[in-house]
Amino acid sequence: MGLILIIGTDLAPLFRETGEMAGLTFPEGYGEVSSLDAGSQVVPWLLGQVVRPFCDHQPTTVQLN
Repeated sequence: MGLILIIGTDLAPLFRETGEMAGLTFPEGYGEVSSLDAGSQVVPWLLGQVVRPFCDHQPTTVQLN
């Protein structure tokens, strides 16, 4: 279960950015968006970790007040 939470947390900025690109709005002060289902996808996450250093794209970060 711990690995699922770690993976879900790692993917949270990507989910939020994807939601914003799709036109979703989030309430003020809302942090990141994630799900346990996404965290349970260990193999795609591992592949993403291998490819990540070769990609130029970095997710945007949200500044909390």
